[in-house]
Amino acid sequence: MLPTFAPDILPVPVKERDVYFEVSAVIIAFVLFGKYMEEIIKNRSSTAVRKLLDLKPQTAKVIRDGQEMEIPAESVMLNEIVVVRPGEKIPTDGVIIEGSSSVDEKMIAGESMPVEKKIWDKVIGATINKTGMFKFKATMVGADAMLNQIMSSMSSMQIFLDRSFFLSYK
Repeated sequence: MLPTFAPDILPVPVKERDVYFEVSAVIIAFVLFGKYMEEIIKNRSSTAVRKLLDLKPQTAKVIRDGQEMEIPAESVMLNEIVVVRPGEKIPTDGVIIEGSSSVDEKMIAGESMPVEKKIWDKVIGATINKTGMFKFKATMVGADAMLNQIMSSMSSMQIFLDRSFFLSYK
């Protein structure tokens, strides 16, 4: 402050009393740019988590006591037999035990073409059954299912970004 408003008070030569306001402006610009980029990353990751939640099917058709019944998808139990018809989303991960079909896995696995599935092939929850009807045994439900693991890792990344944002400005 002294070099700007009272330069004659300082006992240094005139050349060394120069002030560099542009340096402080550049530092502030870098900090603001960093905050801006952080907000963009947080918004994109939360949008991705929301899109993953939209992939999750609401209901599942299971066989209980010899009868097919429709239940909420999160109520599917481990080793339960699930029926999937053409056009339906697969409610959880499992192994096909009856029938065959082609399954659109591009939302989860990135496959551009539907993948042919037959008995003993694995199916992934939130993918779409395209052609045939099949039954599968649920091998991973709840937090163990692949979609839930992806959402969990995305949420962990979001929490990491939030923490690193606040830690960097304490």
